Amino acid sequence: MDFRVLGPVEVRADGRVTVLSGRPRLILLGVLLARAGQWVPADVLARALAPDSLQVHMRQLADLLGDRLSFDTTGARLRARPEEIDAHRFDALIRAGIEEGEPQRAVDTVGAALALWRGAAFADVLADVEVPELAEWSRQLAQQRLTGIEALFRARLTIGPPDAVVGELAELVAEHPSREPLRALLMVALHRTGRRGDAIEVYERGRRILGGAEPGEQLRAAHQLLLAGDAPVSFAEALGRMLEQRRMSWRRLAELAGYTPGWLSKIKNGAPPSAELAQRVDQVLEAGGRLAALVPSAGPVRAARLPAPAATFVGREALLDRVTEVLARPGMPGTPRLVAIDGPPGVGKTALALRLAREIAPHHPDGQLYVDLRGHAPDGRPRVAEDVLEDFLTALGIDLVPAGLEPRAALFRSVLADRQVLVVLDNAADSPQLLPLLPASASCAVVVTSRHRLGGLPIGGDQRVSVGPMAESESIALLERAIGAERATTEPHAVRALAQRCGHLPLALRIAGERVVLHPHLPVGDLADALACEERRLDALTTDDPAPLRAVFSWSYRDLGPDEARMFRLAGLHAGAHVSTGAAAALAGLPRRDARRLLDRLTKAHLLEGLDGDRYRMHDLLRAYAAEQAVLEDPPHVRTLAVRRVVDWYLRNTYAANHTLAPQRTDPPLADSEFDVEVIDFRYETALRWCETELENIALATRMALDAGENVAAWKLPVGCFNFLYLRKRWPRWVATHEIGLLGARRAGDRFGEAWVLNNLAIAHRELRDFDESRTCYLEALAIRRDINDRVGEAWTLTGIGFLDMELTAVDDAAEYFRQSLEIFHDTAGNRDGEAISLANVGDVHRASRRYEMALESLRAGLEVFRGLAAHWGEGYTLVKLGDTYRELEQPANALACFHLALEATRKSADRWGEGDTLYKRGQVLLDLGHTDQANESLAQALGIFEELGDPRAAYLRER
Repeated sequence: MDFRVLGPVEVRADGRVTVLSGRPRLILLGVLLARAGQWVPADVLARALAPDSLQVHMRQLADLLGDRLSFDTTGARLRARPEEIDAHRFDALIRAGIEEGEPQRAVDTVGAALALWRGAAFADVLADVEVPELAEWSRQLAQQRLTGIEALFRARLTIGPPDAVVGELAELVAEHPSREPLRALLMVALHRTGRRGDAIEVYERGRRILGGAEPGEQLRAAHQLLLAGDAPVSFAEALGRMLEQRRMSWRRLAELAGYTPGWLSKIKNGAPPSAELAQRVDQVLEAGGRLAALVPSAGPVRAARLPAPAATFVGREALLDRVTEVLARPGMPGTPRLVAIDGPPGVGKTALALRLAREIAPHHPDGQLYVDLRGHAPDGRPRVAEDVLEDFLTALGIDLVPAGLEPRAALFRSVLADRQVLVVLDNAADSPQLLPLLPASASCAVVVTSRHRLGGLPIGGDQRVSVGPMAESESIALLERAIGAERATTEPHAVRALAQRCGHLPLALRIAGERVVLHPHLPVGDLADALACEERRLDALTTDDPAPLRAVFSWSYRDLGPDEARMFRLAGLHAGAHVSTGAAAALAGLPRRDARRLLDRLTKAHLLEGLDGDRYRMHDLLRAYAAEQAVLEDPPHVRTLAVRRVVDWYLRNTYAANHTLAPQRTDPPLADSEFDVEVIDFRYETALRWCETELENIALATRMALDAGENVAAWKLPVGCFNFLYLRKRWPRWVATHEIGLLGARRAGDRFGEAWVLNNLAIAHRELRDFDESRTCYLEALAIRRDINDRVGEAWTLTGIGFLDMELTAVDDAAEYFRQSLEIFHDTAGNRDGEAISLANVGDVHRASRRYEMALESLRAGLEVFRGLAAHWGEGYTLVKLGDTYRELEQPANALACFHLALEATRKSADRWGEGDTLYKRGQVLLDLGHTDQANESLAQALGIFEELGDPRAAYLRER
């Protein structure tokens, strides 16, 4: 059966067309079609009819529709699929044409939609009778028709000569004089035919029609570009042209960029894009910033990431003057002002770079970025540029950081294109590590340090600075600052000898100076002689380290007490850029307070550097020396035990933090610890902050676990960090750590763990829009879980595949996977929560298919189960889906009630993402109802949570 409402209402069945007569029947049929498949209450049907005549007209309609129509005294339902109603076919074709990237296909698709238009919907009904539901549907279809016409002429302007469309556009503008997109298209067509004056006159007529009101963005942009003598190019038009050149559809772009087709459709039709969306699309299309430049940023975030410079820094005035002068010069277009500082280890490159950075920071008001690239870390694993770019972009306020090195590097260059930012890239391994981290703007400055003279950088000879040992006078000044002027002037010859023994290297001078302070009753000369003896003792050793450094390290190390020396050695086994007191306590097997005392003593001796937030950093050379001493003095089982303790510390605290972030999720069970591990008592904010700070260390601990043969910990660590990775969308770390975890599970022969890791990897690839890889991982996990009879795991994997098919709009396939998971959860004792989740997901499938009654039935069933379990997270999850369904049913009061209850539930379960999502959707319904103040309050609260979690919707809310 075919129902036609675009024009006179018709019903086609068995090759015959019936044109309905009688206004009551037309009204009834229209209302039933507007809610096809739903039960429509009798009071709704009778609004425009006499109540006593409703059943009479319904029986007459049933004679035509047969078993398609069910009715009784309470209401009626018409069974009709969307494709059987011309209005729905029209809507689908218009949307497809708008999203189509190939112009000719867009013309054909929109043309097919417009061919269905026989006149305004229900025109024969609405002329004399007020039927609000039909009037609103008719209005929406009329607006959709105009939007389609605009898409049609936009495509025709791309394909053929502009003079072929001028006449038709002029007629349309006359018919719809206040429709600005049509007026802008006419201006484009006139300008491209050489009629620039006529185009300006079209603009002026539009201004007069507006009666003094300010023209919209499209019309203003078109006029400004006309005055500049060029054809108007908005973001949407520039993007459309680029898609045409690449033969890419709007739908494919949506998949690659991670946005919905509907969202991009709004942009295509003139809605202003957010800066983040423009940047993301620019990356996907490799536009080199051309698209992003068409959209103003919401306002840059100023980063201030410079560490404090060394308190004992002295000298180097000539070098500072030289590099300051180089960085003050105007930069070449497309190239940052750059200085590369090289020199042997321990010579003070980092101290010089940080002092320089502090001095020139005021000239870079848009922020300063710093990273230790760990180019010569003892574990041989320097920082990966892709991870560094993620940190930089996050610090610069980018919510949606893309995956992959090249997209991140391109976005980084785009973000810094017009900013004055200072970037310090410390301790670089080589040029390939550096090049993706360089801005492409002369307004930025970059300071690089490395042990090697790096080639391949865009710099001249005077931009390379080699740092050697300090001058004798500078060395003595540094020692005087460390030990006090009075003591230094008492023994000037001994101070000079000590400086010489230290090789005039700042790192050695600071450590030696502190040792002098620790022995106030010994002459400086005796201490210098002791250092000379230590140097002679080490002469027989072959080492790459500078001899004075090794001598000072050894001299100071031998002066440590046994507890401090042990802590120093074990700290060298920690591969991270920093170590917390808790992790150090685990390494040493000590209470936290005792570990803190020892760490503070090592800091005082300049063998560690204290950082903010109860963390410590060790120079690469000192870490290598400490690890070497651990090998010499601690038996292998002692070192292995220390590694196992710290891995266990990271494992237990990672689980605790992530449980705080999402308490509703179930993690793989942890066996009781054999160690006395201190687990932090996290709150939501501290858990989030801890995961941010420790993420790199968690990744390193995963690798340490694998290297130490702790294979179960190697897979449980990344799995235990899933909630944070999912919240923050740290995709590269997510994939990299889980790939290590997968290797650990396979080495352990732990098929349960292997399936769990594969399932998490599948989710990551789904988030990254790599649907083929996602399905591969899901299917591998599913096969394992079926093989080991892990029924609950099987149900969760089936649920994941259902979500994947929902992403691919394969709704029927998704429904089948959700049905299978529901069946398993129902049959498996103790998994009522899984059953409820599946009921909610089945309801969502029905909603997506517009089977609203079935959706409500399934969602209510799931909600009842969750409430019986007092499972607040699931209650909120389901209530949000109920609210979405009621909103689509245009029942805002019911939707609002659901969102209100969902908000209570998400707050009880500490589900921050769910809370933000609910606030966002509640705000949308309040806007629908015209409650602007309440809506703004709800959306402002959602914005705060989205900014906290890095949700891309934050950009949209900031700009609304």
